[in-house]
Amino acid sequence: IRGLLSGTGPVALDVGVLLVLLASLGNGAVGLYLLRLGRELDSIALEADGRHLLSDVATSAAVLGGLGAVWLTGWAWIDAAVALVVAAHILSVGGQLVRRAVGGLMDEADTPRLRRIAGALDASRRPWWIDVHSLRVWRSGNFLHADLHLVVPRFYHADRLHEVGDEVEAAIVGGAESAGEAIVHFDPCRPRHCGTCALPDCPVRQAEGASLPSFRLERITREEEPDAEALRPAAGPT
Repeated sequence: IRGLLSGTGPVALDVGVLLVLLASLGNGAVGLYLLRLGRELDSIALEADGRHLLSDVATSAAVLGGLGAVWLTGWAWIDAAVALVVAAHILSVGGQLVRRAVGGLMDEADTPRLRRIAGALDASRRPWWIDVHSLRVWRSGNFLHADLHLVVPRFYHADRLHEVGDEVEAAIVGGAESAGEAIVHFDPCRPRHCGTCALPDCPVRQAEGASLPSFRLERITREEEPDAEALRPAAGPT
């Protein structure tokens, strides 16, 4: 702003341009590497460092463009005007990074990741995965934690449930495209699930299956209604 008001132009352009070019090459190479590494590791800290360096490259390019325009036109104010544009760009990039960081601190839902997990669960679905609800996902650094409820046949024993839990965890971690773990809470099936169950030769089926609902995001993240059959008090002695 002072440059715009005073009309002062840049000085020592020969040395300055050389330093800007050298710094841009170094910042660009390191910034791209950090950006790629941050995305691979799902680390916002590394990605922020990469964007910081790349914003320096953008700054340098704008500075060189402004100097070229000053040299061609002789208008010294162009350099200061370009500096203001660069400052706005840096504020924009910084604001986006702060927004993402605050979302992580507040455990904001990562909808794109949740949709990938929903698609992976639906694609890997087994007949004994009767229903899923209350899916929750959060991150600790680049490590993913998932928690969900899975309705399974009520006659399954502990060893079988352990196998089913491993199947579900593999599908979730694969869909999230990140290292992680999943805690599966098993809910026993009830007669009301028979209409949407595809388990063959079920010994406790009370109704034929009519339709198999897909594991859409809205379905697997919903809160399950209380089970009236499970809450019904047992008949005591009279």
